[in-house]
Amino acid sequence: MSKYDTDSVRIIFYAINSEMKIVLINKRIREIRDTIGFTQAVFAKQIAISTSYLGGIELNARVANERIIRLIVTEFNVNEQWLRTGEGEMFNSNADTSAIKALSLFNSLDQHFQSYAIEQLELLSNFHTLIKKEKGFT
Repeated sequence: MSKYDTDSVRIIFYAINSEMKIVLINKRIREIRDTIGFTQAVFAKQIAISTSYLGGIELNARVANERIIRLIVTEFNVNEQWLRTGEGEMFNSNADTSAIKALSLFNSLDQHFQSYAIEQLELLSNFHTLIKKEKGFT
């Protein structure tokens, strides 16, 4: 095998390896979205991309660039090493996926609906406190 053949093999191997990494990152992004329970529209809004761009990522037609990866890591408390390599846990150790989902959904609401959601949560909290008192848990 000549030097040129060896170089060609290295270039092809590098290209295939890079493509596989992209496909796996895209697959893990879909896995995050499914775990949190978001639609493509809600997930995309939280990381400031269009729904169609997210769909392209999930179908391996588009690449999740560094900005998108950083936003996912930050917005959803995702373990960056897991997102890039599949190693470790999906979420950072202090992640509470229910809280992440609730906060992200809250942030996606208009201000009027945010106020309404807070009022409803306060009522629910008061009701929960009342139930605990009746059952003697306080």
